[in-house]
Amino acid sequence: MSDEHRFGDAIARKFLRHVLWILLGLYFMAIIDRNNIAFAALQMNHDLGLTSAMFGAGIGIFYAAYGLIEIPSNLALDRWGARLTLSRIAFMWGLATIGMAAVVGPISFFSFRALLGAGEAGLFPGIMLYLTFWLPAAHRAQSNAMISYAVPISYLVSSLISVPLLALDGTFNLRGWQWLFIVEGLPTILLGLCAYWTLPNKPNDAKWLSSEEKRWLSDNLEQEQRKTAKISFGLLKAAMSPSVLSLCVAYFALFAANANLFSWMPQILKAYGTPNTQIGLLSAVPAAVSLMAIIAVARFSDKRKERFNTLIAALLAAMIGFVIVAQATAPTYIIIGFTIASVGVLSGMPVFWSIPQTYLSRSTAPGTIAFISMIGSLGGAATPTLIGHLKDTYHSFEWGFLLLSGLLATAILMLLIAKRLVANLQPSEGPADVSIANLDQPRSAGGSLRLS
Repeated sequence: MSDEHRFGDAIARKFLRHVLWILLGLYFMAIIDRNNIAFAALQMNHDLGLTSAMFGAGIGIFYAAYGLIEIPSNLALDRWGARLTLSRIAFMWGLATIGMAAVVGPISFFSFRALLGAGEAGLFPGIMLYLTFWLPAAHRAQSNAMISYAVPISYLVSSLISVPLLALDGTFNLRGWQWLFIVEGLPTILLGLCAYWTLPNKPNDAKWLSSEEKRWLSDNLEQEQRKTAKISFGLLKAAMSPSVLSLCVAYFALFAANANLFSWMPQILKAYGTPNTQIGLLSAVPAAVSLMAIIAVARFSDKRKERFNTLIAALLAAMIGFVIVAQATAPTYIIIGFTIASVGVLSGMPVFWSIPQTYLSRSTAPGTIAFISMIGSLGGAATPTLIGHLKDTYHSFEWGFLLLSGLLATAILMLLIAKRLVANLQPSEGPADVSIANLDQPRSAGGSLRLS
């Protein structure tokens, strides 16, 4: 075994054992705490007098606040370290989740959702950035996938525990949805404290890495940066390059699909007369299938060293799934549609982040990754409100989920454009480099860098 494989595999295993489990736990609780309103809505919407449009606005307000603070939060992580930044994020959103139990109407509902979004802002792009400090590109897509496992696992767990928590209705004069927020918010605060005491900011801070491993990792990551094309000046100028803008539009659609993936499913099943006890079990099916799909797609993408085409295929599957949901006439077809859509969306997420995560320069990555994530958050902010409005207007979710299918078709087009743009770029080690490397095919060494 070569030194590259020996050191890379050893560091990846140590990172998994000492650090990755904390990141997985944080993201796991983040997904639970941002999406538990999908089950709380079965009681909460009636108690608070929320229409579908108001409920959708509550989902959207979370992502609006989340997006506004993502860039400064990610820059803070780069400057002050993951230990302080990630623990602060967890503590703030944990308090906001518990605070959701105190809402009494639409205004307080919107306010605490905004606080929740502001508290969680920067977690996911921060984790994506943090991974670039520790792992070479060859180990990164599967690590991204492991982080993304938290999404279907959290949906699976949430589906199984949320309905029993709703059944606590009346205990100590609290409604079931209030118990849901309290019980699911407390572990986040504990994880935040754990992150503060255990996360090292950089490999040089890790006592569990040998001096030789630290030196190899530093040299390897530095060499990797020199070999790939990179965006290396000015966040604004970098973000405005067509290559990055194409990815931003694609992620807008992907994030919109993700934000609406499980938010409406319990209410749709309820509308067909499905009992609450069955809603939890049925909602777990798409999550369970998606977990297996994420593993398979990540391994395929890493083995083939292919990103764009894999991501396009995943989004095509998601688009078909949402069309099935839009045309469904029975709970069975709803579950089939959501399962196909969740497979596409959730398996596509880690593949997407392998693109900018690997090929942005170290100096530009914190802001640019957060910028892409922020644009995606706008999709999460706008589309739930619109889908809720369409539901109130047409008394059906059909047009809302057809809208998501159309957005995913746009994302596919943007990825085809981005693939063509980066295929025409050449890597450069000069200071004026502003593009992302070609991921899908080798390039000749000749030629000059062009502004995409």
